[in-house]
Amino acid sequence: NLHLFYYLIKPVKKVNLDETLQKLIEKLSTKSTVVFANNYNFNTTKQALYFKEEKIKLSKNETKLIDFLCKNMSLHHSACDISNYIFNEVSTDDVCNNTIQLISRLKKKMLDLYPKEEFFLENIYGLGYKIRR
Repeated sequence: NLHLFYYLIKPVKKVNLDETLQKLIEKLSTKSTVVFANNYNFNTTKQALYFKEEKIKLSKNETKLIDFLCKNMSLHHSACDISNYIFNEVSTDDVCNNTIQLISRLKKKMLDLYPKEEFFLENIYGLGYKIRR
């Protein structure tokens, strides 16, 4: 229940403490990074998208979009589901269209920055959007 993964016996040696702290840092940094297809990853703690270690500047809504999709990576999400999360509004055709426009602008931005790479989101007609792993 406490999510413990190591324990140290007193008296604690500096070497053991350093090793344990280093393992903890590695575990926490790995846990907060979600790896996508085509060399993209998203750090959920920093709320930042990276392509091959290069940080990509995102708008507030683009960040919310990616964060939402990371929280539910195994599911496809409709534009209206995404709108409810991002815009905090009851879904209407206009609000759902805003999501589609947001995704379209994000895709264009990514393909302009990295034209040889594929976009990391997939859209399946009738199911919705999902992050490609």
